[in-house]
Amino acid sequence: MMQKQQHAISGFTLTEMLVTLLLLSMTLLCIGGGVVVAKNSYDTISRKSEAQLLLSTTILSVTEELRNATNIQERTVEHNTVISFFQQQRGYQMYFRNTTSSGKKDNIYIAPVGNSGQLPLINEKVSSDSLYPQIENMTYENGIFSCTISIFYYEEPFLTQVINVRPLNETNT
Repeated sequence: MMQKQQHAISGFTLTEMLVTLLLLSMTLLCIGGGVVVAKNSYDTISRKSEAQLLLSTTILSVTEELRNATNIQERTVEHNTVISFFQQQRGYQMYFRNTTSSGKKDNIYIAPVGNSGQLPLINEKVSSDSLYPQIENMTYENGIFSCTISIFYYEEPFLTQVINVRPLNETNT
């Protein structure tokens, strides 16, 4: 009689391979989900940090301009009432305005009274495509400028702060 020889075949069964493949797929899926969550968190923190830097820079720039203001006047420019002032370092009567370029708001501009030119208050290196500053509700009462500085993220307010500035050498007319 012939005896059958049994050979030990080393390797994995199909079931073991499928279970391993399933576990590996689930592990990779969890890791991928974690990477997406980490990226979204990083983007949110970066945006908040950039917005705070832009708000701080804008407040510093507006405060510097208003601190040295003289000859403060309320006037109508382009059917809007604005607070204009003489800025000694610049050498002309000016006011702040929010301006659009390419159909979207993008910065606060320094606009000389009686002149069509304008200069950006904030250097474009500080701002980004999605974050931009705006100045609103400017008033001048009892020797103090008051205004709201807002940082917008794609047309939505992201950070806002009200500032009050007393000019060093105020003169009203």
